[in-house]
Amino acid sequence: MEPLLQLAHKYNMPVVRGYCGHFLSLHTADMCLAHPLHSPKNTLRAASLALLFLTPKEAAYGSAVQAALQKALHPIASGTDKSARETLEKLLLMVDNPDYGRLVTKEVQVGWWLVAWLRGVAVGTGTGT
Repeated sequence: MEPLLQLAHKYNMPVVRGYCGHFLSLHTADMCLAHPLHSPKNTLRAASLALLFLTPKEAAYGSAVQAALQKALHPIASGTDKSARETLEKLLLMVDNPDYGRLVTKEVQVGWWLVAWLRGVAVGTGTGT
């Protein structure tokens, strides 16, 4: 997916970019945090790809991917302390990936950290408030 999006971006190929965005939006049900970080099925990676490559013309596709990200982060925002911790554990494992900073945009990184902070979950300690 990423090579196609890079090609579409480099050579200004809106049709290819649109097909990629459409493909991502059609497969949001398959996205979750359990997929490998390099995979576009990983919600953080998919949201990052959408932010990096989709233009306002493909906003509907990007919105679908952002909705999938919100759904994946929902346990942190409004779940039980246990479900919030489980989700945070998945996220923290991804942060340890040496490619995390390259694969996940700063906007996506800040988004889930902010959700966790607002929730009052002590990131890194495994305890909730």
